[in-house]
Amino acid sequence: MKGMLYLTGAILTEVFGSTMLKLSQGFSQLLPSIGVLIGFGCALVWHLKRLTFRLLMQHGLALEQHSLLLSDSCCLTKPFT
Repeated sequence: MKGMLYLTGAILTEVFGSTMLKLSQGFSQLLPSIGVLIGFGCALVWHLKRLTFRLLMQHGLALEQHSLLLSDSCCLTKPFT
């Protein structure tokens, strides 16, 4: 469900950015041009959040186990004996 919210946010901000792109008239209008950058920048962030969420859901257990292994047996955190 959370992934769908991220996807919806990405779609809405892409639509906003595309609308601002049309209104900017080839980036000759300042405010719509700023809207293009904000819209597509936010869409990128939403897409990256969704991708990260998806990867963590698929590999979350493996990442958790891997981090536990690193924290327990890392030679950098234990003094040499």
